[in-house]
Amino acid sequence: MSQGRVEGIYLARESAGPTFPVDSVRAIAGRGLEGDRKFDAGRRKGKRGRDLTLIEAEAIEGLERDTGIHLEPGEPRRQVVTRGIRLNDLVGERFRVGEVECL
Repeated sequence: MSQGRVEGIYLARESAGPTFPVDSVRAIAGRGLEGDRKFDAGRRKGKRGRDLTLIEAEAIEGLERDTGIHLEPGEPRRQVVTRGIRLNDLVGERFRVGEVECL
């Protein structure tokens, strides 16, 4: 499996609030990232698989290249920005982001 890297981690305290970068964050299984608006959201709604959101830096750059729309890394409102890994290839697979095992 190819090795990508995390370029940034972004949280937001409120649903429509601004995102802010963090150097590290505690991930709790079934709950999400501590300090983020989505912490516990999946558990409250009885839905799984919404504890962590990811986006490829290349996708953000491709949007600007294709449309001229510039977004800063936190603006797509995804918590983890990656580089060098095709996230769509990981759908339905187990993989790791740092010490966190994801599905």
